[in-house]
Amino acid sequence: MWMPLFATCQSTGKEDALRKTASDFLQMYNTGDTAIYRNFLKQKVSAELLVDKFKRFGNTWNSIGAVEEKQINIPDQTHAEIMVQEKRYGSWWRFVIETDSNQNFINRTVLPVQMPEVGLKSGNLSSTQISERVTDYILNILKTDFSGNVYIKRGARAIYSKSFGNAPNGKKNDITSEFGLASSAKMFTGIAVLQLEEKNKLSLSDKVSKIMPELKNPIYQNISIAQLLNHTSGLGDFFEDQSYQHGVTDMQDQATIYGFIERTVPLFESGKDFRYSNTGYLLLGLIIERISGKDFKSYVEENIFHIAGMHTSKPGDGAGGGTSTVGDMVRFNDALRDNKFMGKVATEKFITFHTGNNYGYGSEHHLLGKEHIFGHSGGYIDQCIEINFYKKTRSLVIILSNSNPPYGHFLSNKIKELMIRKS
Repeated sequence: MWMPLFATCQSTGKEDALRKTASDFLQMYNTGDTAIYRNFLKQKVSAELLVDKFKRFGNTWNSIGAVEEKQINIPDQTHAEIMVQEKRYGSWWRFVIETDSNQNFINRTVLPVQMPEVGLKSGNLSSTQISERVTDYILNILKTDFSGNVYIKRGARAIYSKSFGNAPNGKKNDITSEFGLASSAKMFTGIAVLQLEEKNKLSLSDKVSKIMPELKNPIYQNISIAQLLNHTSGLGDFFEDQSYQHGVTDMQDQATIYGFIERTVPLFESGKDFRYSNTGYLLLGLIIERISGKDFKSYVEENIFHIAGMHTSKPGDGAGGGTSTVGDMVRFNDALRDNKFMGKVATEKFITFHTGNNYGYGSEHHLLGKEHIFGHSGGYIDQCIEINFYKKTRSLVIILSNSNPPYGHFLSNKIKELMIRKS
């Protein structure tokens, strides 16, 4: 999931000092030299912490490389946020610089972000130009880092549909290839909950304990279904649980899922903050089963895939997973826009964001220029997915990839740069 950018500016004398510290840090970072970084550190730290700082500096440099400063924002008197564009892939990152009260550098945090306003360019491109530049970016910039299918519909007309690379089994990807959906399948969970609400079988304000009274953990007396949907429940992520082992832990097993849910320790009081939670969406899968009387996969197949005509897709669980094809995801888009899954009111609730982090009820949102993009991304081992619905122009971008993150996300940003231009 991509991290949104938030910043406010204040005109104080300290702001200039903060900006200089931030710019000096970036100039130092672009050398990639830990010796220069050592001299940049003003704060006395233990030898152990110093080794950790050097390691993180090196990891960031090796992962991102040199960057170009695009914008500096000052949210408060000890933090500066630098919006940068990495030079190799053109990806976007936010460097958060922390200082002491005298604006001396203490620490930095690096987060990936979706393409920001500062990245918008002038001059509308034709569909042919967009297609040519997408292919050029994949073949000459991403190269072997990307493998998958890319589909672009601009307004009512499909302008791009191409396959690149091979599947893990060595078979060449083509338009019929199936790809893992990872977290992009959370859209199915969100729609399923809204369908049940539309049928008056539940309310988004219902507490988890009302629907699943057998849960012993008292936190569920205060967490609502809406908070599970928009990641404000305070629940953590089972991927970070020490007992979770990829390839070993069976997240289809009810006892295992209940175990993760019961021992969850909240990260904050429900409704007070935002934290992406796969555990919360696993719980939503159980709630859908409890209310509908069907297992999660059967419910999704009958109430989403069958309605849209997604005959090759396979559902995962409440947190995501499953597989689909470009053709099926186009049909999913058409069914959603035509209110086939639910009525206009419920559909609008799904395609609207409900938190300051631009997250809806199973949908991610990105406001860029005059466009409102919604959908969902996904990232997992050998899976990097972007499903982007352009709300204003009714365009659609589908990126299904069997290569590792983050290259499909970089491609999504590149397509946004080409599709959305300054007024």
